[in-house]
Amino acid sequence: MPKRTNKNDLTPEQQKFADEWLIDNNGTRAYKVAYDSEMTDHVAGSAASRLLDDVKVRSYIEQEQAKIAAKYKITRERVLEEEAYIAFSDPLAFFDDNGNVRPLNEVPEHVRRAVAHFENELTRYGKDDYERETTKLKYRLIDKGRALERIEKHLGMFEKDNQQKRPSLEEVFKAIEAISPKLGEALKEYLSNAATS
Repeated sequence: MPKRTNKNDLTPEQQKFADEWLIDNNGTRAYKVAYDSEMTDHVAGSAASRLLDDVKVRSYIEQEQAKIAAKYKITRERVLEEEAYIAFSDPLAFFDDNGNVRPLNEVPEHVRRAVAHFENELTRYGKDDYERETTKLKYRLIDKGRALERIEKHLGMFEKDNQQKRPSLEEVFKAIEAISPKLGEALKEYLSNAATS
């Protein structure tokens, strides 16, 4: 039996896996760090998936996520609000009444939240009394379409579409039987036996 050495009743490897997973939610990478870095990604990914289903590991991860959310005051409402700033930002806020690009400090805060990248390029040209400089401001915004998609998912706007696309169990059985009648029969028998036991 693996040695469990912490208050969460996790093995040291499980603890390391969970802590690594919390960094970037990459189970394959976390498993390789915690267990064996020489294994293939496929093997590590499968093992990580099983480990993420472990009740104790899952509980530990959820506790740690709650601590992080509390520390940084991350709530569903706040995350949704930020997504809304991105999705509904108006690019006209980056321009003044004369059509000139505004410096970042003149762009309203709620619109600045949608900025993925900002560049301020200063160019000097000429000599002595004729020296001039120009400033070129560049903004790149976070993808509005992806922000809208995340909002739609959060609000359950895809559920109806997903239900319409989901095949019925009968359709699945028919498809399996069309490929392999023996496999279809074996599957029906297995499910019938599993339901009675």
